Amino acid sequence: MLKGVIRLSPDLGLSLEYIAPDPMILIVDPSGLLIRDGKGRDRQIPAGSRETGALASLLPVMRFDVAALAPHFDVLASGDPSDWSFTFTPRDDSVARTLGTIVVHGRATEVTRIELRRSATQRIEIEVGETMAGVAFTPAEARQFFRRSGVR
Repeated sequence: MLKGVIRLSPDLGLSLEYIAPDPMILIVDPSGLLIRDGKGRDRQIPAGSRETGALASLLPVMRFDVAALAPHFDVLASGDPSDWSFTFTPRDDSVARTLGTIVVHGRATEVTRIELRRSATQRIEIEVGETMAGVAFTPAEARQFFRRSGVR
């Protein structure tokens, strides 16, 4: 099981910090994918590759950016305000093969779980613990958890 922290910034992108078992940070932004290992070494995968295209599609899902989602996903909402889910089905076949269907579950205003369903037998589940909204990252945190010089 992987354990970590998700950070989302409208300006800097999405940062997935894996704490266990192996420390690593994945950064997704308009420049592509950056993988930072536990020693601080960076490996970049440029925007436009299949992997970065699929991961970049997570940004509007995480932001619930309806304008950005509408052209790329079919969206199905279910439940009620106390226990809800949104299912995002990619319209692009390559994104569908890489990520599969994305299901976001929640209660009231909190996201509780995110699922990436690649097939009937393969899925990734992300249990969401404590969430904080409106967090401002210090310059040191921005350098540590996002692209060192910001989005290029």
